[in-house]
Amino acid sequence: MRAVDRDGNVLDILVHNRRDKAAARRFLRRPMTKTRAVPRVIVTDRLRSCSAAHHEVMPCVEHRSHRGLNNRAENSHQPTRQHERVMKGFSAPWAGRRGSCPRSVASHPTSGLVAI
Repeated sequence: MRAVDRDGNVLDILVHNRRDKAAARRFLRRPMTKTRAVPRVIVTDRLRSCSAAHHEVMPCVEHRSHRGLNNRAENSHQPTRQHERVMKGFSAPWAGRRGSCPRSVASHPTSGLVAI
């Protein structure tokens, strides 16, 4: 799960092996404690656990779960995905490890990739 503000900046990322109600509840609380601000609108995919957690954590905030509205969160990690696609072209096993570090992405500003 990924929290993105209206400018496209990534606020928080949660990697969890389950997408249940408890994980969604934990994820919705984390950005609010870091920024100390309540969002105006929450956009999620159509997973029911996100909707159930939203009603518990922030019942007064508008919740939108339309397919096209989630594009901002999906596109926030696009530079990372482009970098992974480029690294598939190497045949040596050590070549892929060299580019997986965010520092290596940031050290090559001419490639157009941005480290998160």
